Amino acid sequence: MMLDEGVQPNETTVPMLPCVAPEETLAFWRALGFAVTYEQTKP
Repeated sequence: MMLDEGVQPNETTVPMLPCVAPEETLAFWRALGFAVTYEQTKP
């Protein structure tokens, strides 16, 4: 059985990385073409 290791059309990438500068991190991911669907500003 061979598994297809490529990205499937129904998969999404969710960058969730710890950061000390959230605004700059969001700007970086937006510049790469990612869309922000939820933004938490306080814990």
